[in-house]
Amino acid sequence: MFPGPLAFSLIGKALNEKKFSLETVNLHDFGFDERKGIDDEPFGGGPGMIIRPDVVERALLSINSNNLQKSHRVYLSPSGKSLNQGKLKNYSQLDELIILCGRFEGVDQRAIDVLNFEEISIGDYILAGGETAAHVLVEGCIRLI
Repeated sequence: MFPGPLAFSLIGKALNEKKFSLETVNLHDFGFDERKGIDDEPFGGGPGMIIRPDVVERALLSINSNNLQKSHRVYLSPSGKSLNQGKLKNYSQLDELIILCGRFEGVDQRAIDVLNFEEISIGDYILAGGETAAHVLVEGCIRLI
């Protein structure tokens, strides 16, 4: 999915000129069983499946980072704080921004809390996954570089 539409127009040109870089991590590479599963039932009960915190942690630790401890982390969620131009400006000035895209019923809240992810929403609606929301966030940031 990435860079997807980000590979075109002025944003694609900026990517080719290395004004920013983009690294993707497939959570299934950190699955917990032979089928590379990443989801489980919610620890506290409830419907659906959520992404396990141990999978998120292993994926996070695999990221090629200059300083993983100082990297800002965003989890895209319909229940997060609203994304706005001010947040985009702040994100665009960071050295590193890690974006976690949810699936299923989301991500285990323990991963969000323990690994210090800021929950951000691009609007009051639900998408199949967080990748489209990530495109919105990334494009908004790149336009400000």
